[in-house]
Amino acid sequence: MIPERNNYWLLDAVAGWQMTPSPGQGDITLEPLPGNATLLPSQLTNSIACPAALAADGNGRVFVMDGVTNRITVLNLSTSLSDRIEAFGGVGSALRRFKKPQSHTVLPSGNIAIADTGNRRVQVFSGPPYALLRVWGESEISMQPVAIASAPCGVVYIADAESHTILRVSRIGEWLEPISAGVLKNPVELAVAADGTVAVVDGVGVTASIVIFPPDGAKPVTLSLVKSPLSLAFDGSGNLYAGTANAIIAKLQPDKTQLSGWSLGGEGVSDYDGSIARVTWAGIHGIVGILNSATPGIAPRLLSMDPAGAYRLTGSFTTNAL
Repeated sequence: MIPERNNYWLLDAVAGWQMTPSPGQGDITLEPLPGNATLLPSQLTNSIACPAALAADGNGRVFVMDGVTNRITVLNLSTSLSDRIEAFGGVGSALRRFKKPQSHTVLPSGNIAIADTGNRRVQVFSGPPYALLRVWGESEISMQPVAIASAPCGVVYIADAESHTILRVSRIGEWLEPISAGVLKNPVELAVAADGTVAVVDGVGVTASIVIFPPDGAKPVTLSLVKSPLSLAFDGSGNLYAGTANAIIAKLQPDKTQLSGWSLGGEGVSDYDGSIARVTWAGIHGIVGILNSATPGIAPRLLSMDPAGAYRLTGSFTTNAL
């Protein structure tokens, strides 16, 4: 059968199904999946020579670290304007400068925490005028921060390649008990959901996996649903998006029917050869990521992907007793 109009049928108690959806569930729909990728316009990104890390503030702004200049450019996706932060950045070991920074996060307060990997420290700056607030790692703790993320409550999570744990710092700068001791072998990326769930990419290449740490402190779960994950981002509903070494963004969703508590919703193909090195959730603008090209000599590029740009072709529906 082919629908007379449009490309779909509305399946509800009036048309198609002689049943009433459960209260609050609404109409029956297929699971949305990420669609094809679109490169961000050059007039917005042309001041960024080599995007190396990115984070979003939830207000339509994406903060992109340039791996050449070690400076952050703020992209406003709502207005298509960009502005480079001049108050900090550049190469070096002095305060406000960085050496091979690999990750940063924008806290709910507007502060920016940067994993200054090469200098083995984290530098925390306020919002404008970008005062240097704190430096973690010089005298109080030895670490090699490779990824950083923040929770809505203001706690900062740091993936430490030296201790193979996730370090935590409270909103007021106090060190909390690390998580994942004895669990992770090589944490390289992490993301934190609104409910406090922590997801970590452990390992590199085909042996890499995603480790989920539940917010209630329950036993962590290792997922092998995604091949060669590189980058992670949660959306506002608790779904997890994983960028891969094959330039795919996979959607993982909480699923109480599975022993792991998670299932693979589907995969969005970027239609580019390369890898998705970083992803972030930019609110109404969906997924923004960094594409590393498979072609030598081509600089990384910034792309966006609609999280509901495609839908699963098939689905199943279980009715109540007839």
